Amino acid sequence: MKQFTKKETGLVGAEPNQHAESDFEKAFEIKIVKDQNSLNQIFKIRHKVYCEELGYEPIVSSQMESDEYDENSIHFAVIHKRTGVFAGTVRLVFSSDEKQMPLEAFFNESFENVHSLETKRGEKQSTCEVSRLAVLDTFRKRLGEACDKDGPFSEMELKCFPMISTALFYACLCYCDQFNVTAYSMMEKRLARALKIAGVDNYQVGDFHNYHGQRAPFKFNNKINIERFRPNQLMLLNYVFRCIIEGNEISMTA
Repeated sequence: MKQFTKKETGLVGAEPNQHAESDFEKAFEIKIVKDQNSLNQIFKIRHKVYCEELGYEPIVSSQMESDEYDENSIHFAVIHKRTGVFAGTVRLVFSSDEKQMPLEAFFNESFENVHSLETKRGEKQSTCEVSRLAVLDTFRKRLGEACDKDGPFSEMELKCFPMISTALFYACLCYCDQFNVTAYSMMEKRLARALKIAGVDNYQVGDFHNYHGQRAPFKFNNKINIERFRPNQLMLLNYVFRCIIEGNEISMTA
């Protein structure tokens, strides 16, 4: 594990009076997952989404989806505070001389050129792929779908559900910004567009191919531009920053 020093930048664009607790902060926490029990929880989420719902991977008896890339990854999880239930997860898979990112392996087998893929020998430890984004179907319900008085979630909590995926991407963005890591991802065009609206800069660096639907490789701008964020987005970004970066001993696989 290669150790990195955090930037002495504090919160990204936050003023002292902006630290008021948001609804998302009241309902959820987000953290880097390291212990095996927590890793098993996110592997269970991935099995439900990628194996049982989408059918992208085979169903296994352990009901945990994991692969050879997990040991070279940083894993993030969003957790429902009131119940302790793991709601969603995403990972950053790092490239190394010994192991490629999933994106690299796919393109090496399929076609030759991916523009701007910065993975030559001296840059591998600072290149990663955003991968295995998954949110439990319980936490994908919209306001009105499960908002009866006897339901398990309050109206405030339900309003926060759409922010779970955004918070996970913000965790990746905060990590990459702090440690100057270049991130890529295979994405559909609509997701790339939605992330731009959420303030996450990205641009296409290869052609669309049939990869569980029409997807193309996109590269993320690993420098946070706070001018792109609306006030509510900036509040969420700052909460994620405090959870992921501030006060944590953070390392990166290399």
